[in-house]
Amino acid sequence: MLHVGSNKPGTAFFISCLLIFSLPDVALGQIEFEKPPINYSETDPDNRISELVQNLKSGKVTLEYSQQRGYLDSFLNALDISTTSQTLVFSKTSRQRRFISPQTPRAVYFNDDVYVGWIPDGEIIEISVADPKLGAVFYTIDQHKQISPVNIDRQLGQCLLCHASSHTDRIPGHIVRSVHTDRTGMPMLQSVAYRTTDRSPLSERWGGWYVTGTHGQQMHMGNLWSEETNQWSPIDQKSGSNLIDLSSKFDPTPYPTSHSDIVALMVLEHQVNMHNLITAANIEWRVYWEERNSQRVSREETEAKFSEEDNYRLNLIAKRIVEGLLFKQEARLTNPIQGTSQFQNEFEAKGPFDSQGRSLRQFDLTNRLFKYPCSYLIYSKSFQALPEDLLNAIINQLKLTLNTSEDNDNFQIPIPQRKTLWSILKETSQNLPHTWQHHFNPKP
Repeated sequence: MLHVGSNKPGTAFFISCLLIFSLPDVALGQIEFEKPPINYSETDPDNRISELVQNLKSGKVTLEYSQQRGYLDSFLNALDISTTSQTLVFSKTSRQRRFISPQTPRAVYFNDDVYVGWIPDGEIIEISVADPKLGAVFYTIDQHKQISPVNIDRQLGQCLLCHASSHTDRIPGHIVRSVHTDRTGMPMLQSVAYRTTDRSPLSERWGGWYVTGTHGQQMHMGNLWSEETNQWSPIDQKSGSNLIDLSSKFDPTPYPTSHSDIVALMVLEHQVNMHNLITAANIEWRVYWEERNSQRVSREETEAKFSEEDNYRLNLIAKRIVEGLLFKQEARLTNPIQGTSQFQNEFEAKGPFDSQGRSLRQFDLTNRLFKYPCSYLIYSKSFQALPEDLLNAIINQLKLTLNTSEDNDNFQIPIPQRKTLWSILKETSQNLPHTWQHHFNPKP
């Protein structure tokens, strides 16, 4: 989907569909997600976008076209995606690179499972959704006015060349990258580039992105580009810090808002990483168990029994999810963070809340991202759709981790905070076993 040429003859590089630059490193035939039982390319998706497609065809939903932004506003409204989630990326890292520059950045909007990329005067709207069974699935909407119903087309080939690379652990996933660019927005391949998650220090984040909000003395790579084309040489490194207004950088009039909120950016990075972890776990265990069942049939065994190797593999996969859910090794903040839009308030209001008004969506933004360090994606359809054996292993490890008596563990969650997490999850999550109804009781 996103194959673009470089400035060097005979060279090609591939650009991430919704987010940031990455290089393909494997052919589709070599990767697990095209094997049974996943069969990624041949399987019909079942997600928020495929549901919308059916509703468009039946006439239950219609998308309205506007001269200013095409189908964007109507599409966001149909999926309940707030414009306060807007983040702006000016690096030329999209199929529509010719439309992108620091003067015309690309906007990314998101909710818990859908990501949307839009550019003023762009030819398409780029869409990615977290499918509970397949991982990231990609779609586009032609921005030329269409006869109703509007077509939303699934994309495969070129998208997967980037979104199924080593940057996504070779599963259909998302990528957030931080790169240096020149003054046109072209990534500087000879300079540094980072894959960013909630573990990344702020100093490695947001190269090629606009950032609005305050963050004290903490430095990041956003809001800057180099006037040189062959080396990173910004005019003033500090000039990109603590910006609350981008009007000096570009004209925000065509966009729904003028913000690229720092809090939205931090949530985006956590969410993308967590979606990738869930997808990788889902695919790895399902493919592994499919192969184990095939071996069982070939040996004419009557039933599948868990071996020591099976349990080891299952718990190793579960451990990665638990570490992601509990923000293991999360980069700590040294100064308070404050955004510029209503994103924080809208995000927190979604809940769910326990009987004391506490929610996993509530922010800290002084020392860490969230007040209660357990990911809200534990409520997501992707998490709930994990295979039963894997889901049980994750819940069991989560319970054991929160119930340990060790105060100084790798998750850096003090016992009182673990007790709060236990209580919130007990009241707000529907898939926890009855043992969570017992009192919190840390054990050595």
